[in-house]
Amino acid sequence: PECADGIISSEIVAEYRKIQIRQLDVLAEICERHGLNYWISFGTLLGAVRHHGYIPWDDDIDVSMPMTDYTRFLEVAPKEMPEDFFVQTSITDPGYKQFFAKIRHRHSLFLEHSESENEPYCQGIYLDVFPIVNYPRIPRFVETFLVRSIGRSRWQGYAAKSVWTPFKIVNRVCYRFLRTVWNVLSIAPSQYISQTPED
Repeated sequence: PECADGIISSEIVAEYRKIQIRQLDVLAEICERHGLNYWISFGTLLGAVRHHGYIPWDDDIDVSMPMTDYTRFLEVAPKEMPEDFFVQTSITDPGYKQFFAKIRHRHSLFLEHSESENEPYCQGIYLDVFPIVNYPRIPRFVETFLVRSIGRSRWQGYAAKSVWTPFKIVNRVCYRFLRTVWNVLSIAPSQYISQTPED
């Protein structure tokens, strides 16, 4: 239900935030049980510090984990989720094409700005879980080029409708090559960490 001017009512906002806080509690319990590192990040962290809760106009919760902890989380969390939540990845929900996971609420509908109700994946209320990697010790312009190129080739590869178009094949080859270059360069990590280049 929305107000006449298209703004969601405060009662609805309070309800979906209650579900998101419960998702964060579930994630925290699983991480603590398995000794996994995690932290709130982005707007969630800013809101916690500046507003002692959500930024008033924010609509999600962002959590980050080092890649090794993230990988372990994806192994253990699906078995430990309550019935109304699930861990969404491109494996658990094949229509979902993001490079990061979400904890989704099965029994709700939460449309993001660019979505319709007909997307081929679950669109319940969510919490984002981002894998964090060390960035290589390389010149900034090389890092910028690789990050942009990896992301672009990965997304353009998925944008083609047919699995075997030349466009999609070229982008997959470019992605695999650039990703290999990134992995080789990552042998010498810098002091910086961030989300994966795909994201």
